[in-house]
Amino acid sequence: MSGQPKFKKKGRDDSFTLDGSISVGFNHIKLPRIGWVKTFEILPDNVTPKSVTISRKADRWFVSFALRLSFHKY
Repeated sequence: MSGQPKFKKKGRDDSFTLDGSISVGFNHIKLPRIGWVKTFEILPDNVTPKSVTISRKADRWFVSFALRLSFHKY
């Protein structure tokens, strides 16, 4: 039936988005309210993410970035 709510269990497909002062290091990221989080991949240098989404799937946590790119015309 359409219009009926679909309830999800707690702990299944958990995710949240963080905006604000986010710093990126070599293999870690500084998130507001959480602090420094180590990553397995090397992160791009000199990039400031617009927002970060942290999600959990199958007892693992994943980080995804929303970047703001600017192009210069010459």
